[in-house]
Amino acid sequence: MTTAPAPELSQGSSPSGGTTRREPAWRLVALREIVVSLTDRNFLISTAITLVVLIGTFGIQGYLAGRSHSYTVGVTTPAARAVLESAAAIEKAAGGNTVLTVTDVATRSAGEAAVRSDTLDALFVEQGSTWQLVGHTTPEESLRTVVDTALQTRVLSSAATALGTNSDALMAQSRTGYVLLASDAENSLSFQITGLVFAMLFYMSSILFGMGIANSVVQEKQSRIVEILAAMIPLRSLLTGKIVGSGILALGQLTLYVGVGLLGLSMTKFRDLIPAVAGAAGWFLLFFIVGFAALACLWAMAGAMATRSEDLQSTSAPISTSLMVALFAGIFLDGGPLKIISFVPIMSSVAMPRRILLGGVMWWEPVLSLGLTAAFAVLTVGFGAGIYRRSLLQTRGRLSLRQAMALEE
Repeated sequence: MTTAPAPELSQGSSPSGGTTRREPAWRLVALREIVVSLTDRNFLISTAITLVVLIGTFGIQGYLAGRSHSYTVGVTTPAARAVLESAAAIEKAAGGNTVLTVTDVATRSAGEAAVRSDTLDALFVEQGSTWQLVGHTTPEESLRTVVDTALQTRVLSSAATALGTNSDALMAQSRTGYVLLASDAENSLSFQITGLVFAMLFYMSSILFGMGIANSVVQEKQSRIVEILAAMIPLRSLLTGKIVGSGILALGQLTLYVGVGLLGLSMTKFRDLIPAVAGAAGWFLLFFIVGFAALACLWAMAGAMATRSEDLQSTSAPISTSLMVALFAGIFLDGGPLKIISFVPIMSSVAMPRRILLGGVMWWEPVLSLGLTAAFAVLTVGFGAGIYRRSLLQTRGRLSLRQAMALEE
């Protein structure tokens, strides 16, 4: 379907007869998309809730990791005191958060009375050839762990001395070595979880902002506002503005989430992972913006093929299904299959950042994968833009892809 030529908006006449520079049409559309979203209550609330959840999760982890446990423990013999002082020294050297205060008591019965009255948190006594921690109502596992470590070190050292060796050599003989064929990172639960987070962020942002583009297109079409817009600005500029505006919003939101996540990670015991996670996060943002560009025109195409908002479920189903396949493939595949899909456009936006996290990726692999996704984006932009222009002014009912392709531009 042909439309009347749109007037040029990049220049205009001033009252004095000269020309003045105006904003290109696509920039105005992009700015409008950004302003509408930033003033949308639901968008702001959902973003704020996500940030609160992220901050709360890391805050709780940081609080639990940094919370110290203080115990006042009674002893009846110098040997018991020596064990607890050794336990306190080992915990301090390891950077632990358990603090022990050792108090002498005259007898076991006096110590048990102090535990019952909560004057002491526990009593540490030797019973024959074994040691006992006497508590009041519930066992303190963190205290028990610290004391057990000191006792094992003491017993092992005594046994090693009796055998004419040392405790390190004895421990080396009593441990089974394990050789892993995969890298340490590949077996790290932290990296696996981070890869899952990247995959979910890509899927959710692509659906949220992609469906936003489709809804915007179909609402303008349903209200017939698009006919006014088409008479004023080129359809290519209208489409470009929607994609650029949504892309800026999506990238800004994801950058905010990733930044808060890295900041939160620095407050946990996994802070040593920040360099690896930050590098993978940078690649993730690059893959997201290129992957989103590849999908954005297809979302606009889905909106243009619909006549009502109810039609979007049908016209956007292939895109949603493809994103779901990419999500699950990127999460659950490993080894060779994961390497293969890391070079498949759209899937690579999930798979390659995960591979970078797991390690063992050559420098050229993400570059090649990103280039393939960019090439795919060029193809989808051309195809989607063509269908968009053919379908946008058709209001007689929902179009199938074959019907849209058969229309004259």
